Amino acid sequence: MKISRKITLTIVLTLLLLLGVGYVGLHYVVGNKFGELERMSVERNRERVRAVVQAELGQLTMLGQDWSEWDETYAYMVSRDPAYLAANLNVRTFETLGVDLVALYDADKQPQAAFAYHGGQLVTQTPAQLASLTDYLVRYGSLKPNAGIWFDGERYYLLAATQILTSEGEGPSRGTLLLLKAFTTRLVHQLQKRTNLSLSFLSPQQLATSLGVTTLARLRANDSLILPQEERLLTLAQIDTLQEDSPLIFRFTLPRDLMLEGKAIERHIFWLLSLGTLLFGALVLLILNGYIAARLQRLSANLRLIGDDGAVRRLLVEGNDEISQVAIDCNRMLDHLDSLRQRQLDSEARQKLQHGALIHLAKSDLLSGEDPGQAARHINEAICSGTGAARASVWFSAEDKQSMYCQDLFFLPKLHHQQGFHLPYALIQGRYEVSKPEHEPCLILREPYDLTRFGAMLAQLGLEGLSGTILMAPLKQGDELLGFIIAERARLSEVWHPDELAFVLSVCDLSAQTLLTLTKLQRLKRS
Repeated sequence: MKISRKITLTIVLTLLLLLGVGYVGLHYVVGNKFGELERMSVERNRERVRAVVQAELGQLTMLGQDWSEWDETYAYMVSRDPAYLAANLNVRTFETLGVDLVALYDADKQPQAAFAYHGGQLVTQTPAQLASLTDYLVRYGSLKPNAGIWFDGERYYLLAATQILTSEGEGPSRGTLLLLKAFTTRLVHQLQKRTNLSLSFLSPQQLATSLGVTTLARLRANDSLILPQEERLLTLAQIDTLQEDSPLIFRFTLPRDLMLEGKAIERHIFWLLSLGTLLFGALVLLILNGYIAARLQRLSANLRLIGDDGAVRRLLVEGNDEISQVAIDCNRMLDHLDSLRQRQLDSEARQKLQHGALIHLAKSDLLSGEDPGQAARHINEAICSGTGAARASVWFSAEDKQSMYCQDLFFLPKLHHQQGFHLPYALIQGRYEVSKPEHEPCLILREPYDLTRFGAMLAQLGLEGLSGTILMAPLKQGDELLGFIIAERARLSEVWHPDELAFVLSVCDLSAQTLLTLTKLQRLKRS
């Protein structure tokens, strides 16, 4: 697989992964936040219902106090005058007060008068019908709290119990006034208007019948219960009654506006995030495939052309970035390879000349003749031919080791030979031994100071110094230094290559014994 495809696949998978993580995180954050807002809304409305019911109880209690702390009521509990009942506890009173039952109890918690309002008529309540209320009043004394919710087994009532006192609220108490207000359709409608909720009330049995016993058990365990639906929230809650085993259960539904809005915001943000991710991925892939990959392909094509037929010698450098730096580095490598190739070609050419010079020198009869001068001339010509030196000379030490005698000095451009020059042996030997590198047989003079001193030495001999580097190669027999072959370059830019040093040393090895033998023969003839 191409690297561009790998990078493309990696980018796409990474963006998909980031998008998935972003979606999960967005769903978690937004969903939880709006879910929390939804729960807070449910709890707020649940407490509003309880507060409204409590307010109704408070109003009923205040109404009961108005009646129980009234002198006429206080007097009736003493005189039992029927005129009080006829004037005050009638149909109009019940309709005006909106209550369903009024009962007067004496100080011994026994009912003295009780009327219920049913279907537009007053119905006198017998002690048997009031037995449960009487029993509760007897067991708990004055009802605590003075207001609460009463369940008679069939219906729920708001109940308020107040002490019968004088209009100044003083005693002694003549008994207890009970007011009961049933949870009729009218009352429920009023509560719905005050809470602005679709509110309904039901008993535990009704809840178990409609939603199941399990739902009832969950509600009993948690005091309130939220049942999410597709577009609405069904909320169940209970209010404690004066009978602990029969709580008043109310239910209401709320539209899931917050959750739906949260989901809409979540989708909106997700689509914006997806669009941004898509644009970012497209931009990255466009830059990758349309710019970077294209440049890499051109770079690869140029490299193939260089490798195949060499039609392209250098890579095209585009831009100023890492890819262009790769092209620059490749060009540097190609330059270095060309330099190495050229060096190899130059070395091969030099070695070809050197081999020819060595063979010509070895086959020459001059080295086997009896004239050291002719032999030295042949050696110098071979040195200049094999190395391209501008001047070469052979210096041999005298027997007394006091001076050095120039067997031959050859100046290539002029094809001119000279001999007969003398130099102090110690001068050249000392310079050679002090200046040459350790473990290196040849001394190369290239510093301006050394070249100046060598030029001054030549000037004493009537010779003109050249401006290039100078090579001093020793002529040895064993460990004995017999003399030197000195080769000079015409220009300082011309260097001595290792193969040239090896060639000069080979000539030295070939020539040392020959020149020594010829010199000794010549001296014997002179003597």
